[in-house]
Amino acid sequence: MRSSKAITNYAVILLTVLVLISSSVSAIAEDFSAFGEKKDVSVCACDLTTDHITIHNTGDITSTFMIDAEGRAAEWTDLAPQTFYLEQGEVKTVERFIKVPCRARGDYTLNTTVRTLFDMEKVLEQTLKVQNCPNIQIIPKFSGAQQECPCTPVQYSFEVVNTGNHIETYEISVEPYSEAISLSTDFLVLEPGEKQEILVFINLECGQYGEKIFTFNARAQGTGILGQTDFVLDINKCYDYYILVGEEYNVCQGIPNIILFQIDNKANIANEYFLAVEGADWAYPENETIAAWGGETKESNILVFPPDEEESLHTITLRSMSARGEEERIKEILLETEKCYDYELVETEGVFQATECKTKDHIFTLKNIGGRDTTYYIDAEGLEWMTTSPEPITLGAGQEESIVFRGEAPCESAGEYIENIYITIEEINQTYLEEKTVTVHAKEEVYMPEIDIPDLKIDYAGGETEIKITNNGFETATYLLGLVASDWITLDTSSVELAPGENTTLLLQAWPTEDVPEETYAGELTARVQGEEIEYSTDFTVELRENAGWPLWLIAAIAGGALLLIIIIVILVVFLSKKRKKKEKKEEPKEEKKEDKEIITIDKREYRRKKKEEKKTRLWPILLLLLLALIVAGGLYYAFSTGLLGGERNETISEEPEELEEMPETVEERVVPVTPTPEETETGVLTNVEIEESLITIDRSGVAGEGNKIIISNETEINLLLSIKNPTDRKAKFTIHTPENSWLSFERDKITVMPNATDTTNIKITPDLGALKDNDYALTINTTLEGKKIYYEETLDLVLTTQKTGIKSLWPWLLAGLVALAIIILIISLATMKRKPEIKKDKELMKEKKVKEEKKPKKETKKAEKKAESRSGVWMPVVAGIIIIILLAALGFWAYNTFQPAGEGGEINETEKAAQEPAAEEPTDTQTQPEELKLTEEDVEEALITIDRSGVPGSGDVLKLDQEQYTLPISIKNPTDRKARFTVNTSNESWVVFDQYKILVEPDSVKSAEMTLIPDMEALERNDYKITIDTKLEGQKIDYEEELSFVLKKNKGFEASYWVYVLAGLILIGLIVLIVEIVKKSRDSKNKTPAVVKSKTKEKKEKAVDQINKELAELRKKTVLQLKKSAN
Repeated sequence: MRSSKAITNYAVILLTVLVLISSSVSAIAEDFSAFGEKKDVSVCACDLTTDHITIHNTGDITSTFMIDAEGRAAEWTDLAPQTFYLEQGEVKTVERFIKVPCRARGDYTLNTTVRTLFDMEKVLEQTLKVQNCPNIQIIPKFSGAQQECPCTPVQYSFEVVNTGNHIETYEISVEPYSEAISLSTDFLVLEPGEKQEILVFINLECGQYGEKIFTFNARAQGTGILGQTDFVLDINKCYDYYILVGEEYNVCQGIPNIILFQIDNKANIANEYFLAVEGADWAYPENETIAAWGGETKESNILVFPPDEEESLHTITLRSMSARGEEERIKEILLETEKCYDYELVETEGVFQATECKTKDHIFTLKNIGGRDTTYYIDAEGLEWMTTSPEPITLGAGQEESIVFRGEAPCESAGEYIENIYITIEEINQTYLEEKTVTVHAKEEVYMPEIDIPDLKIDYAGGETEIKITNNGFETATYLLGLVASDWITLDTSSVELAPGENTTLLLQAWPTEDVPEETYAGELTARVQGEEIEYSTDFTVELRENAGWPLWLIAAIAGGALLLIIIIVILVVFLSKKRKKKEKKEEPKEEKKEDKEIITIDKREYRRKKKEEKKTRLWPILLLLLLALIVAGGLYYAFSTGLLGGERNETISEEPEELEEMPETVEERVVPVTPTPEETETGVLTNVEIEESLITIDRSGVAGEGNKIIISNETEINLLLSIKNPTDRKAKFTIHTPENSWLSFERDKITVMPNATDTTNIKITPDLGALKDNDYALTINTTLEGKKIYYEETLDLVLTTQKTGIKSLWPWLLAGLVALAIIILIISLATMKRKPEIKKDKELMKEKKVKEEKKPKKETKKAEKKAESRSGVWMPVVAGIIIIILLAALGFWAYNTFQPAGEGGEINETEKAAQEPAAEEPTDTQTQPEELKLTEEDVEEALITIDRSGVPGSGDVLKLDQEQYTLPISIKNPTDRKARFTVNTSNESWVVFDQYKILVEPDSVKSAEMTLIPDMEALERNDYKITIDTKLEGQKIDYEEELSFVLKKNKGFEASYWVYVLAGLILIGLIVLIVEIVKKSRDSKNKTPAVVKSKTKEKKEKAVDQINKELAELRKKTVLQLKKSAN
């Protein structure tokens, strides 16, 4: 304890001593002063700056000093030295180093704190002002713009100087065309004041020329300062040249063609040019390189060898690249390919054939279908007995000549042989092989007839049927006809003469007598060729039965009788109803006048009910007449709608020529816009100014809407046929410039239209119904027709909208519904009538009536019952009338379907004529006849190309389809004495297929073909579809074109659906009336009692009432007596 206290005491004493010592020392003064060079220190970014701080020891003793930097700029500052001592009165200058960051900008606080060892402290406050000082200079080492040629490298020199106070790194670049510029270095590191040279190498593309301005850039990475200077390079056209070639050429297919072109070197130095042709693999340059001296023009050729195909337009591109300067030149050339040297060998008789043991000449037609005059050599090899003339044949463009091959087929040589026909074209020295099959027929096949004779069903009234005989051979024959049959079976002719392919009809007549038994008789028709020992035969049968069918007069008598019966029933109903009313009035009991003047009271409501019931009974005849009127109106409506009574049928029957001549002609003159020829214009090119008619049109028949509006009802694809007409004598290219989108697409957007022709393409529209609900959708299609003699532009505007339905389209159904509702209400009201007593009488009158009824004999009671039943039986004529009407309607429906005239559908584009005027005179058979003598559509009055659509529902040009496939026969008639070729163009229509697209039609004959329709039934459910087929019949004496157009519709069902509904309604009405009558009769039979039981019940009731009345009478008398007594 003591020791710890001693230590404490010693410590206190030591501290006291120290305090005393320090107080004595502080009595000696310590002081100093510190100051900088300036209050604000200005520096540059990225610079290393030095300044000084001066410290003066103004104290009485030597002091130790420590210096520190504070503030935002303290981290950039270094002091040297930081610790030192100064004697009394000594001055020290401290150097301060400031390294400013490159990104620093603005004012920064820099405080310097000076402290002594004894904690005397002073703060020197300064502001560091940092600026971004320029530290770059660019000096060009050249003057003015340099002049050079293309493809020549150019050198420029620049000097870069670091004008700053610190080391800087510079990034060097030149623009534009940086990809064609090279630098001696991309980066420079320079000390302050240092400079260095930069070389710039420029090598632009050879296609660049003219004045080019470049910018030299030097960016200081530290300060970010960009130094720039511009310089100019002027590139002269030292390697300029031109390609001289035409814009359009006609070239021949199948042979080499040469197109001459020139290269004109406009430069003063020699150059070499590399050539290439693009656009067609059958066109290439004759020389791939051409060398030319300065100012020289060199010639070369393009070799063109177009293949044999359809005539068309092709665009090729001639490219040339110069070796010096690598300058490229491009020339586009339009090539129109045509068949200059070509032919067509047509078999005049269709088949190359001969006959055993006979000499036969077979004629071929050789036609020059090329565009140049051509010489042909014909040679035949293969059959020794087949010869032809070896003389050459020269034909101009479009001319033709007959070649005869004479064949002398040996006997017993029937079969098929190959004959090689070699055709050599002299101008191109090229030979073509035509391999033909020669068929040698036996004599029996030469005159082979086809006899179509149907079996005949007749009764004893007799009958006849048509026999069709066709000469399927290839030589004209006279057939001697005979019959091996019963003598009452005969022919109307004994012989016929038929050319190959020709047919005729004759009548097979059967007139049996009454003694001929009923059975089936066999017969044989023989046809013997006159002058030949050849005979053909065909079997047939004649079935003889009594009453083989219902004659039309019988059916008409039944229908007329049924109608007469209806009229009689209506008259009887009216007559009986009136008679019944009169009888009821007569049988009403007469009111007897009694002395006590009994009052008869009639209930007003019962009276009104009686009148109302009488009025209802009068409505039954009106109901029957209304039903009959509905049936007649429905029949008339159906007749008019289907064209039975005119209006919609597409058949026109002309009157006799004499009557036509008497009728005055009232034909209005129609002004047709005339399109001038290009030669009539000033420029030689047709434009929109000269053309008045529209050359680009849209066929929107079959699509709902008017004008340019198209009404959309569903999202089915709509196909519109776009027609393009080229009125010039040169080809033209049609182009659609509107891009395709989700609504609009084109079958072809580029078409080459032949001279004076019309081509077509399809526009496909796929609408979006959701987008059309609020707004219409406008489509704009921009088109051009461009050629050497035409430049025509047209814009087609279409507006897609939806169907705006209204109450007007529903009024027929509303009216029909109201009529049906009125009939139903009328039937219900008539059926629910209640028969109540007609009058009410007081008790005394009823009593007297009951007494009278008791006295009536039983016969009168039975008579009354029969009368009551007769009242209910008035319904029976009504029900019978309705049933007869139903039967009559059914009979008419059956008769319409049974005796509908054949061929009701008619034929498309065919007009039936009662008498035809003489056909136009055909041109004479000369090869030099002018072009205008050919038969055209204007010269021919009848349709030469017809479609038999009798097997397809519909009328006019409308076909109503309900199957996946239809086959329609087509007839092609050649009215001239020379062969003609029939061609079909369906414009790639996928719904129509022909078994033959090209047919050779013999002179004055008719050829048949088949057209198959393959419709898309799902598409037809939504929209109708229009099909247009272009047909052409072309020959030496005919140039006939016809367009077959028809609309395909989905067959919604049988056209007579109206009759089905009428019959169903009538049956329903009859059933309702019948059921109501049955229910009422059953109810009446239940409530009805025998007359005897009813009379006994009445007697009991009347006796009870009489007893009560007697008791009441006695009670009255007693009461009266008592009253009298009391009164007395």
